Amino acid sequence: MTAVDDKIVLGGASPAPGGADVSGAHRAERVTRMRARLRPAAGARAARALFEGASVTEGPWPSLAEVWKRHAEAAGYLAWPALRWLRYAWGGLHIAETCVTRTWEWSGYSPAKRLGLIAVTAAVLWLLHVI
Repeated sequence: MTAVDDKIVLGGASPAPGGADVSGAHRAERVTRMRARLRPAAGARAARALFEGASVTEGPWPSLAEVWKRHAEAAGYLAWPALRWLRYAWGGLHIAETCVTRTWEWSGYSPAKRLGLIAVTAAVLWLLHVI
C-alpha cells in the first residue's frame, strides 16, 4: 500500500491528475473501456481463427453489399479524388469477379449444373458474336 496525499491507494495505483482517485470500480471501468477500444492485430485474429478450426473456404462468404462496403470504406481513406475513383473502379471489377467465381463454384455441386452453366455461357457468347 502506498500513501498519497493522505489517501491510501490499494494495489499501487496512483491518483489521476487533479487528485482524483482512480482505484476500485472507476479504474476497472476505465480499463474495460480501453480494452473494448483495442482490437487485436490481424495476425493474432488469423492465428486464433486457425487454431479454433476456422477456415476461409468453410466460412460464410460476405455478401456483395459487404464486399462493396469494404471497397467504399477503403476508398474513403484516400485523399486524392483520382485515386479514390480508381479504388471504386477496382471495387466494381472485384464485384463482377466475385459474381463469376461464386457462380462457377455453385455450379460445381453437380455435373448437370456445371454443364448447364457452360452451355448458357457459350450460348450468350455466340449470340454476342464473341465466338
